[in-house]
Amino acid sequence: MTGVFNPMHFIAALFQATTLDEAFAAYERQMQALGVESVMYTFVPQIYLDAHLSIVPLFKTSGSYSPGFLKHYQEAGFEQHDFTVKKILQGESQLIDWWGESRKCHLSKHEQNIVVTAREDYGIRNGMTIPLQSGIGIGGISCISADKDAAYQRLLRERAEALFCCAQLFHAHVMTRPQLNAFFMTALLEKLSVKERRLLPFLITGLPMKTVISNLPKSTYS
Repeated sequence: MTGVFNPMHFIAALFQATTLDEAFAAYERQMQALGVESVMYTFVPQIYLDAHLSIVPLFKTSGSYSPGFLKHYQEAGFEQHDFTVKKILQGESQLIDWWGESRKCHLSKHEQNIVVTAREDYGIRNGMTIPLQSGIGIGGISCISADKDAAYQRLLRERAEALFCCAQLFHAHVMTRPQLNAFFMTALLEKLSVKERRLLPFLITGLPMKTVISNLPKSTYS
């Protein structure tokens, strides 16, 4: 039934999943039941942020999550100007309504261009991002809605809490199960340069970057 969110049923579905694909499928079904058309899950480990490593965020998406826009987003390097990413890095914890932020007129030209491209070039009528924080990284779940503006605003008023809770449960479940978050960890490690791979074991110590760098063997940078 549309609009129904039973946390116990959803948690049971997550625990029955043995792979990230199965867990994401359970999450996608629940979000669609709440009235969201499609979803995209993004995660970046905290160690990459602390070390300022040059990586591209990884995505797990619904098949219907506008593949054309996602391709455009990646090829254009939109993550460099994505206001939702900036707000999450600044510690935002509340749901971010894309068009609501756009209407506030505080976005830069580059930030506004992402919104305009999504809506005008790819027909994404409405969207939101749910910030996700954890001890081992940050992320977000972006949701696309096919509802017109009035219906979308009603969706936010009536189901924002359920949407947020559902996203938090999914994220917490994935982050605490190595067999699920390995998808992100492995793929991100593969993107590291040789120098970054040499640096990583020293970063795991948890020491401040200044201390790590001052104690690195010279071979690390050769």
